Amino acid sequence: HVLTNYSKDSPGAVRAITSYKDTLYAAVDNKVMTYNGTSGVTLYTSPEVSIDNKYESFTDFIYPMSMSVFLDSLFVGTYPRSIYEYDGTNLKLSYDENYQRSFDTLIVYKNKLYAGDSLSGRIYTYNGINWSLEDKLPERNDGVGSSVIFNNKLYLGSNRLGRVYEYIPENNIQ
Repeated sequence: HVLTNYSKDSPGAVRAITSYKDTLYAAVDNKVMTYNGTSGVTLYTSPEVSIDNKYESFTDFIYPMSMSVFLDSLFVGTYPRSIYEYDGTNLKLSYDENYQRSFDTLIVYKNKLYAGDSLSGRIYTYNGINWSLEDKLPERNDGVGSSVIFNNKLYLGSNRLGRVYEYIPENNIQ
């Protein structure tokens, strides 16, 4: 049952929810909303938010799709193409592509942050310093839509072909 609706003024899909530094974070449409147990606020939304002295609009076309905590920062994967890092004070661009991507899943596995792209099936990793393209799903027309750690293994769920892949970093997709 629903205890309380903390996003009364923001109807829409909750695409991701996580906790970070004793605060609940929810990705709701083009917003990241927070709740500290007493009151809720919006971390970012339209019309603009300053990121590394650039202004980035989160209206209409940038949507937070996934969130994960890695190395004491909150990472937010977005559609159409970026991953942002929030350290509890500052929000900055961590990764950006020139191509359309949708980072629908972020997960920490074996001391790396994994980002799955639901449009291309690409799997990216972040080691705390650099992002790199790690692998790609074997089916050309499939994308990474979800991920989970089960029995100390990383599993990736496809978003178009209904497949679950076991990901072994040393051997790639199984």
